[in-house]
Amino acid sequence: MLATLAFLAMAQLQPGPLDAFRANYSSIKVEIEFDRTYGDLKGPTDRLWLGRRPSYVEDPDSRVIGRWACDGKAEYFYFSSTEEILERAAKDALRRENSKVFFNVHFVAKTEAIWDGEILCYHTENPHERRNGGDRMWTAIRAVPFERELGPLDRGSGPFHWEFNMFPLLLKEFGQAEPKHRKEVRAGRPVEVEVYRRALSDGGDWAGFEVSYDPSVGYLPRMARDLEYIRSTDHLSAVETYVTEARLCKAGGFVPTEWYQMSFQIDGFASKFPNYEDDTILSPKAPTVGMAHFRTLKFTDLSGPVALRDLAGVHSVGGIGGSVARPSSSSTLKISDVRGLLGKRLTTPLQMSMHNLDAAELNELEQRSSSWRIPWILAALAVAVACGVLIRRRKKLESGLLPLLLVGLIGSPGCGRVSRPVVKIGAAYAKPIAYIDPLTYELPMRLALRNEGNQNLRILKIDGGCTCRKVDESALPVVLMPGTGLIAEVRLGISPLTMPRFSPFTVETDHGVLRVAPPFYTLVSHQFQPDAASNPSIIEDGDWTFELTHRAIYRSDVIQPRIEVKFPPEFSTRKSAVKTGKVGGTGEYSYEETTYALTLRDQKPGEHKSLVTASELDGRALCQVPLVWKRSPYLSSIPDRVTLGTRSIRVFLRCPDEAVELVKVLSSPKGVKAVVSSAREVTVSPEPDAPSVVDGAVEVETTAVGRPALKIHVVRYAPVASR
Repeated sequence: MLATLAFLAMAQLQPGPLDAFRANYSSIKVEIEFDRTYGDLKGPTDRLWLGRRPSYVEDPDSRVIGRWACDGKAEYFYFSSTEEILERAAKDALRRENSKVFFNVHFVAKTEAIWDGEILCYHTENPHERRNGGDRMWTAIRAVPFERELGPLDRGSGPFHWEFNMFPLLLKEFGQAEPKHRKEVRAGRPVEVEVYRRALSDGGDWAGFEVSYDPSVGYLPRMARDLEYIRSTDHLSAVETYVTEARLCKAGGFVPTEWYQMSFQIDGFASKFPNYEDDTILSPKAPTVGMAHFRTLKFTDLSGPVALRDLAGVHSVGGIGGSVARPSSSSTLKISDVRGLLGKRLTTPLQMSMHNLDAAELNELEQRSSSWRIPWILAALAVAVACGVLIRRRKKLESGLLPLLLVGLIGSPGCGRVSRPVVKIGAAYAKPIAYIDPLTYELPMRLALRNEGNQNLRILKIDGGCTCRKVDESALPVVLMPGTGLIAEVRLGISPLTMPRFSPFTVETDHGVLRVAPPFYTLVSHQFQPDAASNPSIIEDGDWTFELTHRAIYRSDVIQPRIEVKFPPEFSTRKSAVKTGKVGGTGEYSYEETTYALTLRDQKPGEHKSLVTASELDGRALCQVPLVWKRSPYLSSIPDRVTLGTRSIRVFLRCPDEAVELVKVLSSPKGVKAVVSSAREVTVSPEPDAPSVVDGAVEVETTAVGRPALKIHVVRYAPVASR
């Protein structure tokens, strides 16, 4: 999960809110039970913006229930519709038309998955397969490289799973856009706002993401907007997310425990909001506004790593390179277990020695065989000769003899059989291996489609199904005869990772909808692994040692360019291993991996950030990896700096000894009220007569023997009036 944030963190040398979010995430060790429902908003749309709960009518059939867990590195998901909905779906009479399936009962299939930001392991159970003896997708676990699309997680939910995407994966769409950053007070809460924008076309279309981080809850996103504007129609699509509750787990990280999400559209956006800014309250005039509501039902601290648990009946684990049997001795499967089981099968596609023939192709080949036709052809010629002789001699013929002979001639199987119609299309990339640099986020490719059936195909549309797959359809529509093909220029949105990938397309034809998923392989010239490293919990003079690997990929027939890896002065470094070899499956590329052991020697307290940089000898940076760490005193607080607005703020004790508790408040600045509200929590709020400017500390006595009082830094500047 942390790896997905690395390229964003490079934008700022000083630690920013995204770095603080990452530090909080790495301290989350918790398991929750949740439910999520959909419905229609009732009442004004600005209630959430003003910090009030909305009123909405929920659809009970939309309820999704499940469990979610996180160990700071990976997440666990287990979700589905309610059992009552699944039973109704299992009895549903499906309707199929033109290769499409229509459902009368909409459901979310039972899904169990683990995900670490790079690898997704999952199995699903479709209720329609219950009457067929069970779903094979449940008994065979799949492990796939994970990029932008959620795949089987698409309809699930979780604290950071906001409908069709997950935070911070939403930010990956804006990887090359540097955000605007400022501080605000929203709904009475001091927040740090980041605004991202990127152009969708030269015609003025744009996409935006606006996120407000709340320092009082570990820099969780308190409010977020996902926007897409089309200038030609003056149309804005918006999704707004509001985290209304968050809870601190025992390991020190905050977890969103309740959020609401509104989805709506605004026509005439530019005329209605000519001076739009990220603090504008959007008020859609649509008759209905879609609403989603996530809430936590049970909250439990987690001690071990997340793992797949529901393995009864599971017989195998498979990657893109093949499957292996699940060890019968294992009752759970962690991501490290899956990596160990699959090895190269996890990332190296299976090499086929020959193309597999499907039933239609075998039938077609059988029909084309000519050996069985020869006797029939000879018999037909003999009949034709006999007919000619009889006609010439004008013999007395029975009135029906000649027509019968002609019918026999026409109906003779030796005259040929009509082949069974075969509709099939193949797809591949003209160059399936793409050599890219670390700043490549959009990849131009040439998609080759070929008519592999025996019917003419009229290609009407090629749909990538996502804004990250754009297809040049200027040559369409086009008719492909059997054995012919076409080349379509496509642009793929990707993350710069060395890995095999698949890109699904839907091809609409006059014979129905066909789906293809051509594979390709990206090789990044330079990469660090991991591509982000953080440690938010270094206590006083504690140590931090970790390993960092730099991988360079280059053509085998050229001399590898010399690269310099520069390390920050806060760390001592030594080279621990060097490995070289050929990149599997390519033949023409080689790699060199150099592993370094880094040890933090800087003793300064506070939060810090540095960069490790791989650069050419002329100084041009090729890739970087951020290092973020925080060194705290034995007694500290979360947050370590309280910015007072108009509401009370909960402050939590952070101490490596969990037996240490808060006793009483010793002192607080003028106009600031502080109360020990639990053994490890202080509530801080402004008094009615609090001055407009406060800069001081709340001191709290603890049970830590021989330690000074806990100091909580409190500041207040004249609050911005509510908008």
